Amino acid sequence: MSETSTWTGKHFRRLADDATWWENIFYIVDIVHPLVHVLRIVDSMEPCIGKVYEAMDHTIELLKTLVKDNDSNEEISTIYVRRWNAYHSSLHAAAYILDP
Repeated sequence: MSETSTWTGKHFRRLADDATWWENIFYIVDIVHPLVHVLRIVDSMEPCIGKVYEAMDHTIELLKTLVKDNDSNEEISTIYVRRWNAYHSSLHAAAYILDP
């Protein structure tokens, strides 16, 4: 039996042929990619707080260019900034300044 003879196969075939669906997937990947970059930095075994500061700043600025809808941009930026503020400390700021 062919995979396109089942309901699930037909549904996935329609998705695979839908250009709008792929555009949405690429859009999501573009938004998530900077976050994955930050996670990789944080997960490294090197001192990285300075790199994390720089990456988060870059990520927030990049989101402003990627997300065209102002409401969505504000919502996503708020989530990023709130999460960033939860982990921010004066010690981290000092490490950022001292990071070569």
